[in-house]
Formats: sequence, C-alpha cells, structure tokens
Amino acid sequence: MAEKNGGPATNVTIGDGAYTLDASGKVNSLTATDAPTVVLASNRTAGGQVKSTAPSNPKVPEETKEQGNAVYYYSADTASRGKSWANVTMNGDYNTAYYTKGSMDNFGTIDLRSKYDVDNNNTARGYGNVGIFSANTSAPSTNYGTITTGMSDTVNMEYSAAMAAGRNHYNTDGNFDKTTEEGYIVNRGNIIVKEKEGIGMFATGAGSKAVNYGNIRLEGESAIGMYLDRGAIGENYGEIEGNAQSLKGVVAINGGYIKNYGHINVTGSGSYGIVTDGSRFIVDANGNPTEVLKSTDSRYTSSSAVTAGQTNGNGGTDLYGGKESSIEEGTSGNPKTTGVGTTITAPDIVPITKVSVDGIDTPIFDVESDAANPGDWAKNITVSSSIQTGGTRIIDLSVKNEWG
Repeated sequence: MAEKNGGPATNVTIGDGAYTLDASGKVNSLTATDAPTVVLASNRTAGGQVKSTAPSNPKVPEETKEQGNAVYYYSADTASRGKSWANVTMNGDYNTAYYTKGSMDNFGTIDLRSKYDVDNNNTARGYGNVGIFSANTSAPSTNYGTITTGMSDTVNMEYSAAMAAGRNHYNTDGNFDKTTEEGYIVNRGNIIVKEKEGIGMFATGAGSKAVNYGNIRLEGESAIGMYLDRGAIGENYGEIEGNAQSLKGVVAINGGYIKNYGHINVTGSGSYGIVTDGSRFIVDANGNPTEVLKSTDSRYTSSSAVTAGQTNGNGGTDLYGGKESSIEEGTSGNPKTTGVGTTITAPDIVPITKVSVDGIDTPIFDVESDAANPGDWAKNITVSSSIQTGGTRIIDLSVKNEWG
C-alpha cells in the first residue's frame, strides 16, 4: 500500500474485530471477526519457494537483497492511520510486515520466522525480519496482538525485531554516523522473542520512544526484551521475562534510558534484567532525563549526574518502583548498536478479505515483473492497482535508491 502526504488523512482498515484493555493498559480480550491470512515472499512455482539463508561471513555485498525483502504495508503519509487484524507470516529474510511514517495498530499475529523453514525444521529460520517499523515520533504504532521474532543477522547488523523505532547508520569503516526515522512504539499485547539474538522492542535516536504495557517473553539465546540506543527512552509497565542463556531484559546504551515501573524477571546463565553502559544523565524531579552528559562535562562526576541503573534502584534512589532480577552497569553490554530496518521493495500482494480506505472497500490486485528467477532484480515492474493518495507515486519501482 502506498500513501502520500499532501491530501486528506488516509485511514486504512484491514479486517475487523473487538478488544478490551485491563486497568494496566494491557490487552484483556481480543476477538477477530475478519482476519485475513497473509504470507509474504511466497513463490508458488514448483521448486522456487523462497527460503531463509544464513548470511555469509565475511559478508557478501547485496546478499541481504535476496530471499525475501517483501513488505506487506508501507505508508509514507505522516497523517495515515492503519488498523490491521491480519495474521501475517513470511518466507525468507529481511521482510517487514508494517512500515509507517504515520501509525499502525496491529491486532493480528505476526510471525517473523521463515514459515517454509520452520515447517521443514531447517536451521536457518528467517534473518532480519521486522514486525512493525515506526518512523513517527508523535503518533505511536501499537501492538495489541502477538508478534514472534525470527533470527538476527549479526554479520550485516540487521536484527529481527518485533517492533522498531528509528534506524542507525554507519560509515564504511563501521563507525556510527547518525540516526534517522525516529519513531514511537507501544506494546499492549504479547511479544515472543523466539530465536537467537532477536529483539522485542528496538528504539534509537533522541526522538524515539518504546513503551511496554504487555508481556515480552524471551526464549532464544541472547534475546533482548527492549533495546534503547542513542538517546531513545523506554518505559516498562508490563512484564519482561525469560529463562535462557545470555538474556537481557533491557539494554540501554549510548544515552539510551529506561524507566522500569513493571517487572523484569530474567534468569539463566549470563542473563541480566537491565544492562547499561554507565551513560550519565541529568534527571528532573519527575524522573525524566533532560540531558545526556559527555565525559568532558564538568558535571559528569558530580552528584547531579546519575545512571539509568541508579535511578532504577542500583546504588541510588529508585524513582520508578519497578522490580528487576538484576542490574549490570558499566559494561559494554551486548554490542548490537544497529538499525534494524530492511530493504524496502515492492510488497508481496495477496488476496485479503477486506480492505477499507476512509470507510470505502477497495480492491488490491497483483504485482507483475520480468524477473527470471526468485531473488533476481526486475527491470520492469507493473502494479495493476494500489492504494495511494495525493496523486503522486511515492515508490518508483524502476529506480534503485537507499531502500533498495
């Protein structure tokens, strides 16, 4: 789906249902009455099914543009508001279920593992797939349903995240450059970090925010519940739990900050509730970080400078009242300072039971290309119908840019 700024706000509804929240803001009941089934990156040609492939090490240029790279919902309209009850699965790697510069509410299930490979019990089970990517800091994208993460590609620094806000960029020498596409994500449902090195909620950049009211369960080795980087702020009112090797309930580094009002119970060998790198902050009377201090700042070693660990009760006054199984500070933590976005290409269009735009049922048809084989670049791509506002095409499928 494609939307464009400049026209009336676009409201997109996929499927239908009803839900209620409990007093804490977590989903209490959720009933779908119309739930489309969507499979991204699926090839019906015999012998041509898209599969997950482990990344080469050392990395191979352009390899991440193969075996997947599908997007179900894409919006470049900052005023767009989406609601989806679809149950989304996918095949291959580097897919995204929902990308929005507006907001998206997910009430369905999203499985970021490669379905073909899970069904066939293969070792590679979907690298770098993302559930919901928000690039809007004022309108939150919210999960009310259930999202299950896949595997992370640590070679190319593309991680499987249930929800993501913001993207890190690195120079060719590997050093950090900047953040872009800061966003705002909220979980009121369930996130299962299933596979190795997956992330529940990822936020980076000073404008980004991640808030958890629901449940984040860590199952895969080295899984992370909330990852806060480069000035992003996280708030946990819900539950983050797990019992496996090298888990991190929350990672807050490079000026990332966590307020824990809820419960973080993470156990297992080498596992911690909260991990920070000892970044120091000025925090106001309401417990809000107002400034990240540089080590050269004269206040850096003063009593007014505090770490996120201290404000959550580790050697300081607990400002938020949450409970953590442990807090580890002054370490490098888990070195996943990465942007989790993937290459955005043409969505894999499939029949769905109902799509309405501003209350009007709207059909979506097929995308055709002249690619000879799965994973090949197509020179000509024809979209026979798409949802679009503003009168200007926002995705030129014949031009390769930073999205691929």
